[in-house]
Amino acid sequence: MRKPLSNLIQSVAKIKYKDLEIYLARIKSEVLDTLPLPEEKGEEDKKIKQLCDIDPVRAVLESWNQVEQTIYHKLKKLLPSNSIQYKRLTPDRAYFELLLTGVLPPSAEKLLQELYFLKNHLKHNSDLPISSKSALEYYDLTRRIIRQIDAISELPSVKLTALTLMILEINHLIDTGRYDNISIDEIKKEIEKGTVLQYLQEKAQEDIDLSIILN
Repeated sequence: MRKPLSNLIQSVAKIKYKDLEIYLARIKSEVLDTLPLPEEKGEEDKKIKQLCDIDPVRAVLESWNQVEQTIYHKLKKLLPSNSIQYKRLTPDRAYFELLLTGVLPPSAEKLLQELYFLKNHLKHNSDLPISSKSALEYYDLTRRIIRQIDAISELPSVKLTALTLMILEINHLIDTGRYDNISIDEIKKEIEKGTVLQYLQEKAQEDIDLSIILN
């Protein structure tokens, strides 16, 4: 799993403006048969489509936000209320929590990951332009994955280990984009001292919660 995911991140990071429409078209062709479009939602769809023309990047971010909210509410409904996952769940952690469950079929999981990394790439690279057409294609793909998530009726049992919990928190930290200034040398120094988790908790404050591991 690690190698395909690494390849996926690298392929998204290399995307340029001229390649974006081709990239999205390729993703769409892979899911046309397995992830059909849901019915349109009237005003909601109209609003996003208008946004694609006005501000394509914002349209992509809003499209992803709809995916994030869908995952969050689905997990809130299906996770046991006494579980660690339920108690710690927030919309911006929901994506990683869903992947941990393994509930999605491979094609849907791959699409979700590609949408996530593409959103991040656009969010943290404001110099990368995106056309209205590409934003609309992105929205089309989010509607397909939302339909798949809506159809989930139960979750497989997942044991949340200390390691997976730590990975969840660090992934969330990276996703904020607010700590890119932390150098490798700083992390290496804290690892050697055996205080890297304490360092991250102090540095990120409310953006990370390692209390279950540290306490």
